Amino acid sequence: MLPFLFLFLLVMTQPTGAKELGFPCYHARYDISILKGLSPSDTSQLKVKRPKRPKQLNLYFKAFQSIAIKNDSLLKERSNDPFLWVDSFRNLQHLITQKPLLWSPRALVKSMPESELTNLLADILLFESRQIWDSVDIALLNPGGIRAGFPADTLRVMHIMEVLPFPNRLDKITLSGGALQELLDHWAAKGGAAVSGLSMTIQQGKAMEIQVGNVPLNTNKMYRIALPDYLVDGGDGCSFLVGCSLQRGQFRITDLVIRHLELMGSRGLPLKTHLDGRIRVQ
Repeated sequence: MLPFLFLFLLVMTQPTGAKELGFPCYHARYDISILKGLSPSDTSQLKVKRPKRPKQLNLYFKAFQSIAIKNDSLLKERSNDPFLWVDSFRNLQHLITQKPLLWSPRALVKSMPESELTNLLADILLFESRQIWDSVDIALLNPGGIRAGFPADTLRVMHIMEVLPFPNRLDKITLSGGALQELLDHWAAKGGAAVSGLSMTIQQGKAMEIQVGNVPLNTNKMYRIALPDYLVDGGDGCSFLVGCSLQRGQFRITDLVIRHLELMGSRGLPLKTHLDGRIRVQ
């Protein structure tokens, strides 16, 4: 078991690979499954069988991608050598992260109170959350979870993972209008957030003139919000959300964005972004 753990840690933390790809290797979200009856968790079998070269290696990416490499030329003949296996896994990781998604006609950067990048990400999450749950009114993403921007170039999986490097999942909560006001006041005090499905004005650090779906906020109504599990669990000062009505999601935010952009790209569409004044400051 110890040799397998050493190999796993070496693959996921190798600094050379991280430098080449532009992001830490431990953020690469994929599961490796060696066929012929082997399970990644079955280290006893893996230790015995590893010297035999697998005929097929399936790499399942969480964004519903599946790549099967038959008679993999990347796996070396001397597959019992751990360092050669590291090279093979590195090459496979590079293959996945370089997958093209769609064309971005111009560079996008994060800024507050709103930006084309934050609007795009929030709009994608609102759309995708409505495919998962019956009804969602609002999508919200904390600006601190957005770590980079998009280049004016072909967007690839690696670009999305650089922008959204954290393994946060998308959850759905239900809040009263009063609790939603508190949530929006929290982000108004921070200068804004990535939101979709609502508009508001920030006045002296408070959320004012709030409209959800072009309808003024009703304190007696219940609203459904899609947002990262990090916030639901109290992160970024959102301790007031702990214990709220909650539906846990199964999908990582990064993977949902990758799937959405890949679908756009498969239709031959370029990346389209816009500013619409959904958050204003007075």
